[in-house]
Amino acid sequence: MSPSLDRNRRELETRGYTVLESVLDHDDLPRLRDALDDVFLAEEAIARRRGWSCESWRIAYLLPIKDPRFLALCHREPVLELARSVLGRGCV
Repeated sequence: MSPSLDRNRRELETRGYTVLESVLDHDDLPRLRDALDDVFLAEEAIARRRGWSCESWRIAYLLPIKDPRFLALCHREPVLELARSVLGRGCV
């Protein structure tokens, strides 16, 4: 594991989150914005009922199971390498 991924693993274990750099590139952004808009539209009614949206913000959970464009991100390095280092080689 690279030193930066080792740092990411430690952050994940101590903070509960980490930031992985260079997972997205510029060309991904429009496609992922569209995917998020699709999820928000599909969940509009339930989001209102559960208080997941207002004038200032919207919330969506579990994006990789809701749209294949998000699932594809989980298979990119270093995301996959980090997941395997934390959960074991057989996690995916």
